[in-house]
Amino acid sequence: MAQGKRERSTLIGIGTPGTRPNNVLARLRAYAHEHPDDTSQVYREFSAAEFIDHPLDCEHCAALANPALGDFLHPDALRALLPPKITEGGYRRARLCQFVSANENPVVTEQIWASLCVPEPIPDGAEIVIALDGSWGGKPFHGTISV
Repeated sequence: MAQGKRERSTLIGIGTPGTRPNNVLARLRAYAHEHPDDTSQVYREFSAAEFIDHPLDCEHCAALANPALGDFLHPDALRALLPPKITEGGYRRARLCQFVSANENPVVTEQIWASLCVPEPIPDGAEIVIALDGSWGGKPFHGTISV
């Protein structure tokens, strides 16, 4: 909101694709593709999004998605994060900038999240507390979330 207050304001957003298609970076990307003549936004993407069928260790994809590769990002750092260190989906999102909807190890499964849904609206101003044990160790969450 403050970008117009200075003559030469610049806002830079850097990120990786999220696990859900409706996120702020995905909306900025879609807007840029739908409005190529809008000069108020410059969108640059470094990704291997078009090559989702390539293997994870594809050097071509690594170079497309990582402009710093060979400069301050070392190839061995990319190789060190390959599965099983992180999941395939996590690697594709974080290192290849590919839009992957899989979330192999969610903290809360979709079934548990759906079971926590309250059908009645929460009144404005109501105090809400969400508690979650932060010591999660890679196992599906089976506890309770208090709201």
